[in-house]
Amino acid sequence: MPGATTLIYCLSAGRFRDWLRSVFNPAGWLILLAVTVPWYAAALAIHGQDFINGFILKHNVERFSGSMEGHSGSLFYYVLMIPVLLLPWLSWLIASVRRLPEDWKEPLPRFLWVWFIFVTAFFSLSGTKLPHYALYGCTPLF
Repeated sequence: MPGATTLIYCLSAGRFRDWLRSVFNPAGWLILLAVTVPWYAAALAIHGQDFINGFILKHNVERFSGSMEGHSGSLFYYVLMIPVLLLPWLSWLIASVRRLPEDWKEPLPRFLWVWFIFVTAFFSLSGTKLPHYALYGCTPLF
């Protein structure tokens, strides 16, 4: 999610070289590996192949590629679900959508919109649809 979101943002802002520089930054990779490898290594050591089959294949690959446990929906599931999830703040959501053309001209609001739109589109393409998936994309709206 972060890689795709930042790529789309940098492309939209004409900053592809900045994205390449950050993606190939050795210090960034060391930090990423320092944070993730211990957790994945511990999970693999404790659960073995079940970790790969369950967490990686079932709960990531299979949930995206097909509907699990009857949680399917149309391509527009999240277009309908996001206003419902944000019902108490619906007037602010509508005002924000109206401001999108102006927001697109500024770096931070543009990045936040790219984040929201990408995550919503990504989960819209997923086979498994669950309401809380929309919250991952709604974070930048808050």
